[in-house]
Amino acid sequence: MPQETFFFRESQGGLYGSYHPPSAAVRSAAVVLCQPYGHEYVQSHRAFRILAERLAAAGFPALRFDYRGTGDSAGDPETAELERWREDVRAATEWCRARSGRQRLCALGLRLGGSLVALESARERAFDAVVLWDPIVAGRDYLAELETLERQFRQSLPGGAPSGADGAGEVLGFPYPAALLSGLSALSLAQARAQGTRAALWVHTGAEAPAQALTLGCAREDRRLVSDPRIWMEDADKALVPTEAIGTIVEWLGQVYA
Repeated sequence: MPQETFFFRESQGGLYGSYHPPSAAVRSAAVVLCQPYGHEYVQSHRAFRILAERLAAAGFPALRFDYRGTGDSAGDPETAELERWREDVRAATEWCRARSGRQRLCALGLRLGGSLVALESARERAFDAVVLWDPIVAGRDYLAELETLERQFRQSLPGGAPSGADGAGEVLGFPYPAALLSGLSALSLAQARAQGTRAALWVHTGAEAPAQALTLGCAREDRRLVSDPRIWMEDADKALVPTEAIGTIVEWLGQVYA
């Protein structure tokens, strides 16, 4: 399906974007897709492209983009931090509104992308709707997971972890500078509340729903449990596609913007 690739926010060095114009009757809202970070970005890249294509086929203008210092966007990865990425989400929503001609906007995020969407929804009328796909709800737990992954990776190397290497500031080859680690340590969605967002969808992958159901306080707040593989935990070369989650998201948005 056709897509436009470009750089926007060039005054800041340029964010790389992929815009998928609608190929069906245009809906009343556009969708901005906010990706995870690090190895999770790599492993979910194909799924995000397919999701954007499915959204476009359903009539939703869709924008994928890379945060500063990630993917094909400009910027030094060593300066990565959550607040800058939140600014990038704002820039992406503004660009998407202008390009699509739609003032209503849904922000969709997977993992850390979902966390950024939830935090940004606290701004008054930042989004008309949000989709939070397995968002990271507690940054300290996330950092513990990353530490375990890095340790397991190093132990799997021939001869074990290289002498003197402790993995500090890096996970599976992706940098985690001090400012990013600090932001992740403080990250929590427990008290996150949306301002002016009409509808929210929480998508959870797994056999059971989370014991504690978080809320953004939207007038409509739906939850879906899907049985797809957790693509961010799988090897990228398996090229797994979470078909149930993608179908669930497209169907829900079709209902909200019928």
